[in-house]
Amino acid sequence: MNEPEHHDDFVDMAPSVQAQQVVQRLTAHRQRLHEEIGQLRREQAEIEQRRDVLRRHVDAVESVFAKNLADIDATLKIYRSGIHSLGPS
Repeated sequence: MNEPEHHDDFVDMAPSVQAQQVVQRLTAHRQRLHEEIGQLRREQAEIEQRRDVLRRHVDAVESVFAKNLADIDATLKIYRSGIHSLGPS
C-alpha cells in the first residue's frame, strides 16, 4: 500500500510538533462534530414542531368529522323513526 505523501514529512517532525498537529486535527474534527450535532438537533426540533402542528390539525379534522358523522347519525335516526311522515305532505 502506498502511504500518503505527508506521512514522510510527519515522521521527520519532532514528537512535540507531531503531537501538536494531531491535537489540532482532533480539535478541528471535534468542533465539526459539535457543529453537526447542533445542526442535527436543530433539524430534529424543527421536525418535531412540524409533527406537533400536523397532529393538532389532524385532531381538529377528526373532531369535525366525528361531529358531522354524529349529526348524520342523529338525522338518520329521526328519519327512521318516522318523524318525516308526521305533518302535511
